[in-house]
Amino acid sequence: NEIRLAPTFMLAHGLSPYPGANSGPVTTWIYGPLPLLLQLPAVLASSAAGALLLSGFVNAAITVIAVSLAVVSFSRRQPMAGRMDAWVGILLCLALWPMTALEFAQADNAAVAVGLLSLLCLQHSTPTRRRLAALGRAAAIAYKQTLLALALAECVYLLQRENLRAAIRHGLWISILTALLLGAAALA
Repeated sequence: NEIRLAPTFMLAHGLSPYPGANSGPVTTWIYGPLPLLLQLPAVLASSAAGALLLSGFVNAAITVIAVSLAVVSFSRRQPMAGRMDAWVGILLCLALWPMTALEFAQADNAAVAVGLLSLLCLQHSTPTRRRLAALGRAAAIAYKQTLLALALAECVYLLQRENLRAAIRHGLWISILTALLLGAAALA
């Protein structure tokens, strides 16, 4: 985990985790800019152990929040589901969640979490929710670039569920928001 936190500390101290060919220390950071920002609370710790604990808390919290929102959203659409069903669903999801995802502070956790929230917004297809879904997908891409393929999947989903225009509009929103997020990171 300390290796995954080093780029965040670099960023906080004015060094780029994305150095050029002839500038700055070489890092192994290959992820987008959002994991660096997500882990910034670790910089506030007064010790290395405290930084690791804060990072672990952020890592676990984003997973628990995303799973909870997904289960609650699903259970609300089930006429027979009650609060206890939602709690059982949340606990079951967390029990089945890969333990390594909760042990290691990695970009994957937040990327999956915001991707899941993006899919939830897309499922409730109103114009505002579709824009939130596009923002969530752009954020997922800014966490981990390999999630770009899921942007195409969301567009195919909208093509099947609605029409070509909705799919193209969603793809454009994802492209614009992703460019803005990555562009802002490049300028910083």
